[in-house]
Amino acid sequence: MISNSQIASPFDIVADSDFEDSIANICWYTSEPSPLLAVSSWDSKIRIYKPPQPDLSPTLEEIRSHTTSFPAISLAWMDHESLTFGTIDGQVIVMKMGSEMNEMLIGKHDDAVKGVFYLPEHRQLICSVSYDKTLKLWDTREGNSREVLSIDLEAKPISCDLNYPYMLIGLDSKKFYRFRVDQMIESHDVGRAFESGLIQPMAMQLTSASISQDRTIAFGSDNGRSLVAWLANYDLDNTIPHRRGYNFRAHQTTLKENDQTIYLGYPVNAVGLHPKNKATHFTAGRDGYIRFWDNQAQKPLTAFSCHGVPVTEAKWSPDGKFLAYGVGYDWSIGIEGAKSFQTKLYVHTVQPNELAPERAPDSQE
Repeated sequence: MISNSQIASPFDIVADSDFEDSIANICWYTSEPSPLLAVSSWDSKIRIYKPPQPDLSPTLEEIRSHTTSFPAISLAWMDHESLTFGTIDGQVIVMKMGSEMNEMLIGKHDDAVKGVFYLPEHRQLICSVSYDKTLKLWDTREGNSREVLSIDLEAKPISCDLNYPYMLIGLDSKKFYRFRVDQMIESHDVGRAFESGLIQPMAMQLTSASISQDRTIAFGSDNGRSLVAWLANYDLDNTIPHRRGYNFRAHQTTLKENDQTIYLGYPVNAVGLHPKNKATHFTAGRDGYIRFWDNQAQKPLTAFSCHGVPVTEAKWSPDGKFLAYGVGYDWSIGIEGAKSFQTKLYVHTVQPNELAPERAPDSQE
């Protein structure tokens, strides 16, 4: 086995957890009474951590763990003692963390649940997005758990993100949806799906997604590129709603063959727009790099290597001070590679050189 116990960055803290398979999802909770970090992995475990606290506890402590019947590939906090998660077999579950970890089945899709999102603004609804090409809403109020809405999607969703009220879904048809959740609940419609190639000439398979409060969108792709676009006229027209868009050769390398330059791309497994700094996003790829970008100046900021171990998932903390990420095998070469890499969870303290310079608000126009 190839060990990746060495810290990837001098600003990282590693969790002392024995993962038996790769990390599938990461979810932060930073409200009172204390911050928490939930991590699910393909070994059918959900682990709860107390994340680092500057000047108080520079450690990443595992405080709870729970084994599920099937791997949870999507997570969302509901409150300090409740999580919702979606499983590989299509279940949508709420987990209460009292003296014991109690599961309550909310509903079921016909295929894996790629994303779950808690909507406290709407009667404590849960939104789930599944490979069965549906988006569903579930009423989770005690004694009233039931499906309240199901919307057929045009194609299989392979990436999604929610920054209320805005939602973004990338499809395996190289199209995407972007819509307001509150309007979707009212109209029972997610609108039309747009071609990713309408923002940039090269259409991308949208492997990861991020959307911000100011309606900036970011996608990672299977060809090593990331795409950032600024939306305008969000609800007013039927054309592709963008001010402009850029794509970055985020995780590509070049090879010379017969005097020709060949671009080799590694899938971007995670992408994230910074929650506070509008000019910054990160990408994390199969090549084992995490890269930080100035998405307005269209240039790289800095990067660090995870020693060649694929990064399978990564998430900013809501305050943008930390980046939690998991490294391990991403099943890119089949079962024969299953023991190639050791799974690790890190929390990285974000450094000033990893953030783009602040700019005037009108600099995007």
